[in-house]
Amino acid sequence: MVRSMSLNYNGPFNTPDFKLFHEILVELRPQLIVELGTGALGITPFFAHCQSQWGGEVWTFDLYGASEDYAQCRIADTKAYSNMRFFREDVLRFANKRVIEAISPPGRFIFCDNGCKELEMALYGPYLGPGGILACHDYGHEVDPEWAEIFMPKLGFEKYREAEAKVLDGTFEYGTSRFWRKA
Repeated sequence: MVRSMSLNYNGPFNTPDFKLFHEILVELRPQLIVELGTGALGITPFFAHCQSQWGGEVWTFDLYGASEDYAQCRIADTKAYSNMRFFREDVLRFANKRVIEAISPPGRFIFCDNGCKELEMALYGPYLGPGGILACHDYGHEVDPEWAEIFMPKLGFEKYREAEAKVLDGTFEYGTSRFWRKA
């Protein structure tokens, strides 16, 4: 039985998909979330908030210095989340060894959001441990559903859940967050 935990998050995002992220994280209780694509550190504090409820960590990866500078400022501003770690490392040119080792144990969670989601799914999906969740948003915009529906089952994934979310940057009105679970 999954013990209910309050979302109780007052960060910059509070969309329907965040509620689903929270629900899945409470159900799975991963010891580690790996986020590919720190960007402006929008979702990372949310993940850290969720993970802090059971002692889990968030590792976020991005290559670009501007993101690192901004992320370090945001991390400094969110001292309540000492469970966040930022790595300035390439995760797209090749499968990153640190990421592979982090996601290989059973029940881990990887969030693909580095701008090349299909490549991220192809690079890291094979290494995600049993019972793990691979998630991405912008499904249908940055991920071709026809490709994903054929490719992901070949790696041992099944469709798990999805939710619509209002995207705040105005590039498109709604995005979809999609979750796959590895057998």
